[in-house]
Amino acid sequence: MSLKLFNTLSRAVQEFAPLDPGGKKAGMYCCGPTVYDFAHIGNWRTFVFADLVRRTLEFSGYDVRHVMNITDIEDKIIKGVRENKTTLREFTGKFETAFLDDLKALNCKEPHVKPRATEYIAEIIALIEKLVARGIAYQASDGSVYFSITKYQAFPVTNMRRNPSPISRSGRRASRTMATFSGPVRLAKAGPAGTSNAAP
Repeated sequence: MSLKLFNTLSRAVQEFAPLDPGGKKAGMYCCGPTVYDFAHIGNWRTFVFADLVRRTLEFSGYDVRHVMNITDIEDKIIKGVRENKTTLREFTGKFETAFLDDLKALNCKEPHVKPRATEYIAEIIALIEKLVARGIAYQASDGSVYFSITKYQAFPVTNMRRNPSPISRSGRRASRTMATFSGPVRLAKAGPAGTSNAAP
């Protein structure tokens, strides 16, 4: 029996088909924890479900490569580091370790790859620069950079709620945007929004 999943992009139930030409391998990416605190039961619903999907794919005969990122830099983490007068790694390390211990306690399989956000800052900024240059992202007045869903044609924007106030105090133009970098951030190349030539 074929495996069928609900595709949130097409808004329909579709038969699973791996990108692997041989049909034997399946890549699985899951958004991981933001390690500024201990994970709670609401968080674990996501990770237990991801484990169920992985086990289902493996049971179906696929060679699964499971990747889950660790978000170890963001506003709450920076605040916690300052308040506790410690280093970033010391602050996030205890929560990351606790998360992996809890993952094991719940009998969830550990992802094969667990990249930390701080290990890819240069790549993240380079990607944001490309989005700004293409007009798909813009920099708000507070320095944050937002991805404009309405300008990305592949995104099903008709299913998203409209924002009655198109511009917020931060300079964010609409609710149909997603933050790519919470400001202020200075990009290396000038884009449509007038970004500056500097490092973050």
